[in-house]
Amino acid sequence: MTILIGTHGSFPQISSCRAGVTAIAWDRVATILAGWLERGRQRHALDLLDDRLLDDIGVRRIEAAAESRRLSWYIRSL
Repeated sequence: MTILIGTHGSFPQISSCRAGVTAIAWDRVATILAGWLERGRQRHALDLLDDRLLDDIGVRRIEAAAESRRLSWYIRSL
């Protein structure tokens, strides 16, 4: 596979194949970051639930507190 790089003005132009791979990589990075942000939001929300709501979902206060302190990028192994 040949990747051609040309110039247009002062900006390099990358072949569509390489640009596609780069776009896929950045899309994956964005997906991972969005997951971290969502987990952080959910863990914060879990910390705000009262004992009655935690009981409804079967989680003890100490478990909720421990989960809410986890780093956003931490994923528990299944």
